[in-house]
Amino acid sequence: VMGLAYAFTPRLIVLGGAGHLDVIAALAWLPWLMWAVEGVHWRWIGVFAALCFLGDVRTAVFVFALAGAYALWRWYQQKRSRMILLRYSAGATLALSLTAVQWLPLIFTLPLLSRVGLTADEAGIFSLQPIDWTGLIVATKAASHETLLYVGIGALALAIVGLVSDWRKRWFWGVIVLAAGWYAMGLNGVLWPLLVRIAPPLLWLRVPPRAWVIGIFALIVLSGYGVQT
Repeated sequence: VMGLAYAFTPRLIVLGGAGHLDVIAALAWLPWLMWAVEGVHWRWIGVFAALCFLGDVRTAVFVFALAGAYALWRWYQQKRSRMILLRYSAGATLALSLTAVQWLPLIFTLPLLSRVGLTADEAGIFSLQPIDWTGLIVATKAASHETLLYVGIGALALAIVGLVSDWRKRWFWGVIVLAAGWYAMGLNGVLWPLLVRIAPPLLWLRVPPRAWVIGIFALIVLSGYGVQT
């Protein structure tokens, strides 16, 4: 159920229609990367993270934020095992090695990029308005490929069931949904302006609602738990 919901989520379909195949190429590896993090398969962590990064650098930032947070959560659950931490570190090192062909030239060309001069108002384009969150329940034609929130009413209902049925074990995914949604508010929220002040390179990513793909993924995971319940 989770796999089908992710493969046919409206956001991915609309991205394809808008021509953002690079974003889809990156997001295709998100479930596999999370599987590798779950099983602490350090070689696959490196491979899948590299494939995601080489697909689309901007999307990879959000994917890595989710994978990193999940890795820390899993590490904490495993009583802060030193071996698990070493395996995660090995996976990250492998990913860095496999993607050097991309990030090394990027470092040297960074001063020449137009994105370096972006202001918060320019980077915060398409920031979500509070009224836009009705799009979680009703898919509207007014939503663009950047602001589409709809994940499917069935998936949303199952996600709620999955969360409330055992929130003590699944609170992590609820936090991811809230964090992604808060970030997607961009200029109309508090989180995004604060983060870009702390880490100005986040301005280069532009369009805060792009982070909602992480929220969609978390909702789909919760919907799987809902089916299980």
